[in-house]
Amino acid sequence: MIVALDRTIDRFLEVSDHRPILLRLAATAPADAAPSVSQPLTEDEARRLSRGLRRRNEPAAGARTLAEARARLADRSTYYDAAADAVVREAYWTGISAGTAGFTQTVAGTLKQTHTTPLNYEPSKHVYPWVDVRPNAMVQSIYSGFEATPEYFIQADAEVERLRTEAREALLERGVLESTEMEAMLEAQFQYNCEHVVPQSWFGKKEPMRGDLHHLFSCEPRCNSFRSNYPLVQHEFERTMQDCGRVEDDAFEPKGGKGAVARATLYFMLRYPGYVGRRYAGQRLKTLLAWHAQYAPDEWEKHRNAAIYVLQGNRNPLIDFPEWALRLQFEG
Repeated sequence: MIVALDRTIDRFLEVSDHRPILLRLAATAPADAAPSVSQPLTEDEARRLSRGLRRRNEPAAGARTLAEARARLADRSTYYDAAADAVVREAYWTGISAGTAGFTQTVAGTLKQTHTTPLNYEPSKHVYPWVDVRPNAMVQSIYSGFEATPEYFIQADAEVERLRTEAREALLERGVLESTEMEAMLEAQFQYNCEHVVPQSWFGKKEPMRGDLHHLFSCEPRCNSFRSNYPLVQHEFERTMQDCGRVEDDAFEPKGGKGAVARATLYFMLRYPGYVGRRYAGQRLKTLLAWHAQYAPDEWEKHRNAAIYVLQGNRNPLIDFPEWALRLQFEG
């Protein structure tokens, strides 16, 4: 019997203050115990056993209805239900095909219309507990690959919030008036463990962009600060990278997560046209498309896409149909 992390728990911080524990228990009969005599199963026992084996051997059986598929994606006891996600994906994009007239506009319009639940920027609530969890039940920093439990990231942000509160109170006691400038200063000084792949300064920290989970990833503040608000690039000459990446000529090449951040940026350009501008034109756009092609979406990214769909209503087309990248127009 294996007892592992319970994925139905939304906020790990409220449950435990330590890393998840994995126990493996085995029970064996005493050496001198008499051998047991096998008894035939009753008809009811045989029926229940057969039903249980079918469930175990067919965990990804197709959902019969869209409502059932949605419910299965919302069930956090399963990390990623590929069969249910396929049902939802086909229903979500029904009637839309690559190469048709107005394809890009149709996809962009769908992303906007189905973004029915805009979320506030609260990574401890929306990112670390489930959306950004990896198949091994850990959370990984997008650029450096640093890995820790969801609890670690939640607790780290709780400490950031405590420091912000103390600093805010100290400033108010000195007669400094509360303002957006003060909050911006506190946020810059005490950063969450979360990265906006499209920097907040590019869209003035406006909603719904700020809380859009499709471009939010777990990331240590040091890597967040190291990247600053520079655009993503592939530097021409190979040089030794720091564990977060490399900054040169006011541009940032991440060490890890290139495929995921490329797809997140391309999603943003479709969902919020006009905010990226010329920052990803020409060779920089080609770089994003190259990363997208080189690093295909894995189970973690598909899990993210499905989990975000449940929370805010829309999906990333570059994860659902990677080949669409060749037919979509990304103008920023």
